[in-house]
Amino acid sequence: MFGCLPIKCGLVLVGIFTLVLNLALYVEVFYFLLNDNVHWWYVIIAVLILIPLFLASTFFVVWFSDDNNDTRGRLDVACYMSIISIALLSVWNIIYFLAWYKANEVFVATPTWKWVPATRKQYLFWTIFWGLIIIWAYGYWICVARRYWYALKPKDAKKADEKKADGEKADDKKEEAAPAENMMMGDDMEQPMMEANMEDAA
Repeated sequence: MFGCLPIKCGLVLVGIFTLVLNLALYVEVFYFLLNDNVHWWYVIIAVLILIPLFLASTFFVVWFSDDNNDTRGRLDVACYMSIISIALLSVWNIIYFLAWYKANEVFVATPTWKWVPATRKQYLFWTIFWGLIIIWAYGYWICVARRYWYALKPKDAKKADEKKADGEKADDKKEEAAPAENMMMGDDMEQPMMEANMEDAA
């Protein structure tokens, strides 16, 4: 279950949210081109930062069109990529608006038509605040996506994963036992040498 919703329904809502978030952030970034106080290269870097979020949106779209084991396995990756974009964009906003943005007020579009005008501190506060909330949400959705993927995973794939895990555990035990065996062999070799030395001394 995804809260009070079936898990698949919840992941569909996550996918829709990701698509809307992707569109909204691209619109906001490109509207900064109309602001004379914002350098053009800020937009270029911000667009590059949002590429992982765009790829995450495509993963959800592919899953919408074909729900299979492969597309389900990419949902948690999509959440990871969304976190990367949101975190990097927040850091980039902090760096740019504190180091290079000279105006006291941050607004999107033109000075005559302002969309959510705010001071630099207000803009950065809300950017960080909503960024942290979205990152926390995607962190929770990673767990949901992995649970959904594993629950619908074919039995053969589950058995293969279990065998692989058992094999890795066996290898770890062998590696742990190897030093002990080497120590025992060393002790066995040292004992005859000590006896031979005692006989020579006698």
